[in-house]
Amino acid sequence: MVNFGEHLAASRVEGFEKHYVEWDQLREAAHDPKINRQIFFSLWKFEFEKVQAFYNLISREAFNKLVHLRSTNPFANYLCDELPGLSKSFNRGYSMDMFKGGLFEAEEKNTNLNNRNGSMLSLYAWHEENDNNKHSTQVLLDGLLEVKSSILPLFQKRRNYCLINIEALRKLAKKCGKYKDMDLSQHMMCELTMSPMASSLLFNFTAKILAAYKTLVKADERPISDSLDGFSNKHTRHKSLSLSPYEWICELVETIPPAIKKSLVSHRGFHCLDDCLDRPLENTLAAYEQAWSAGMKYCECDITLTLDNKLVLCHDYDLNRLARNDVKGENTQAVRPIIELTYDELLAFPLKNGTYAPLLSDVLQSARRAHGEAQLVIEIKPGADGSSVAAHLCYLICMDSELLKRVAAIMSFDLYILHNFVKFFDATMEMTAAARVGGGVSITGPPDIQKYRPKMLFLLKNPDGSDVEHEKVIDWDNQSKQEIRQQITEYAKQGSTTLDGFYFQYHTSMSDENSSTAHFLKDLVHEYVLGVWQDRDDPDSVDVATQLSALGISFINTDLPMNFNAAS
Repeated sequence: MVNFGEHLAASRVEGFEKHYVEWDQLREAAHDPKINRQIFFSLWKFEFEKVQAFYNLISREAFNKLVHLRSTNPFANYLCDELPGLSKSFNRGYSMDMFKGGLFEAEEKNTNLNNRNGSMLSLYAWHEENDNNKHSTQVLLDGLLEVKSSILPLFQKRRNYCLINIEALRKLAKKCGKYKDMDLSQHMMCELTMSPMASSLLFNFTAKILAAYKTLVKADERPISDSLDGFSNKHTRHKSLSLSPYEWICELVETIPPAIKKSLVSHRGFHCLDDCLDRPLENTLAAYEQAWSAGMKYCECDITLTLDNKLVLCHDYDLNRLARNDVKGENTQAVRPIIELTYDELLAFPLKNGTYAPLLSDVLQSARRAHGEAQLVIEIKPGADGSSVAAHLCYLICMDSELLKRVAAIMSFDLYILHNFVKFFDATMEMTAAARVGGGVSITGPPDIQKYRPKMLFLLKNPDGSDVEHEKVIDWDNQSKQEIRQQITEYAKQGSTTLDGFYFQYHTSMSDENSSTAHFLKDLVHEYVLGVWQDRDDPDSVDVATQLSALGISFINTDLPMNFNAAS
């Protein structure tokens, strides 16, 4: 089975670490024949009640803050009327499920609801009746923004805490049925589904806010940019050269042998490691457009999810490092996590080159327009946030065959995310009647699905003294090759899913053709797809790339430093 415990550890909300299900201990207890059904149930029940008690505590804090706002904040007052148990219309039988849970979908469906006294359409009615009163509308909008900044983070943390612990308890109840007693397992499942934690998941506070936000703020979608951000300007000169950065990379790529070039991956696009403006900024549209138009096949990117579920490119959890100086700093929203900002709010923070964090769909469309082989290698961050990113990425590429063809590989340090992505990707493609890949060919079975699924690669690193539970280490100096093979085999095959390969961190022995590491990798490429990534201090040159390519490495990361090819 996928190591769910490591995924749980990576998903822990800061400040809540001591209040999670003791997964490893209960998992061992489930497998231990010396622990009978009654003892296991007592252990499970203790964890269940512990988590539920802390959940009640953080819920009380969140709801108290919301209720205290209702006397001065009309939007908070509306939300209070929508809470389970406080919704007049819901209590009288007018379930929001009748309208697909969307607060304002009635407007989109042209549904005529005459009774506006209930809370279900109270905000919409209030806004409509005061539409000509700009002051009233602004008061409501100000109230929404206050709730979003001060209350929403509490509810998001609460929901994340709830989701991961419910999943842990569900898995343990299922293990009870497998190793202890099926009747007891079903009883545990009933207790779980009847719990306040499970019931609360039906009320999505974030969705309520976003529905209101979309109604009150009619924001246009930003069009795809075909700009190169001015970096092809011949007056912008690369240091020590009489060429612009774009001219330089074009000439460089022409000098790289095709056999080497086909494996190179432009890390975060064509960018400057020091975040200077000699080149495009990392993870921006220009960084990818210039790399692809110069002839690179692969580019690597990091993705995250905005509050309104837009997949955007960004390596960090916030924009502070790359934001323009006048919008960054400790007291600005640029330091807020991207997952707490809508995409429209993200556009309020221009990067230092005057552009914005691009949508993943825009970058994939750019790859489609570039040339036939242009593709992305996408990294998903670990933890609960990474799981959400993976789910939306799966949906995005399954629903659009053109975008799917532009994703070469998906990688992560979180093994749980990768194996689950494989499951959901395959299931989604099988269940989508209109699934097409190229020329209208329907996908009907696992062989075709595996053919078109991006390569799923598990990221591994060298020992560095850090103790990050979900990051797995390969010690090329001290582990035997047999131990390494056994280790990665366990990572690759878990349950019913199998990963395609691994993305190793570069080690000097890899570029020594006579080393045992080189021989090991040369054999391993016949079983798995392999990639190599480097730290900033690792050698990054055409010579290293040539040596790795000779081993059969499919993906070789590079930042294309100025000395990448001495001949250039």
